[in-house]
Amino acid sequence: MRRLYNEYATGMAKNELWNEAIFRWQQSLELDPAYAPAHNNLAVAYENQEKYEAAKAEYKKALELDPQNEYYIRNYQNFLLNVKRATKKPASPTP
Repeated sequence: MRRLYNEYATGMAKNELWNEAIFRWQQSLELDPAYAPAHNNLAVAYENQEKYEAAKAEYKKALELDPQNEYYIRNYQNFLLNVKRATKKPASPTP
């Protein structure tokens, strides 16, 4: 069942229905809190909604559960770069 929720949520995310996707990934995790793909996907959804602290926690959980997964590692590294860019203050113009 967790896989079905995950697959459905992925379809919702592809259609940019992030709230529905988040809801389904959360349901998947209620069934199996150790399901790393749902943590990773939930992190992507949170990142898309600029909920950076929640995204970071989910990426870390996915990596805790599956530390050798190259996909999760790459997603987390990209997340860190994206957050840095998003939170970087623009430089003041020089006179």
